[in-house]
Amino acid sequence: MKTDAVKVLVVDADDARVRSLTAALEQEGYLVEWCRMGKAGLERLATTSYHACLISTHLPDGSGAEVLQRLHAMAPAIVPFLLAETSEELTSAEAKKLGAYDVMGASPDQSELASLPVVLREGLEQRHLKVEREQLQDEVWEHARLLEERNAELRRVNEELKRVWWDAIAGLT
Repeated sequence: MKTDAVKVLVVDADDARVRSLTAALEQEGYLVEWCRMGKAGLERLATTSYHACLISTHLPDGSGAEVLQRLHAMAPAIVPFLLAETSEELTSAEAKKLGAYDVMGASPDQSELASLPVVLREGLEQRHLKVEREQLQDEVWEHARLLEERNAELRRVNEELKRVWWDAIAGLT
């Protein structure tokens, strides 16, 4: 997946962190937009299409977990990440239970910033593969349903042919 068309929304009130995240992502060709408040982020997500969203767990108007849950309901195709204030605040497993792809420290160091575009790309690729897998699974179920219908029709035609054959045999004797 090319990053030149990937749009990311950052929902965070920390200007310095947003500048760091934006710089790391824009350097790799991502298009980054930013909202300070959870409500504004949700409004933007309702009107603009994004591929990914980075959400701070602590927002001036509520928790990032609440924004994440509403985001998941309104735009399930977006790959969301939570930005935890401390490493002890939220584990990766807990973030995933909330619907996030993953959690990262809200104050990422240089190595985390350098790996952010790669992690984001992996999340987008996994989401793409999940959607593809679900589509293929739907196709398999549809083919199985059609095969069952055809088998039922063949059984009905076979029974009809047997009946006609026995009637013909009976008429000969």
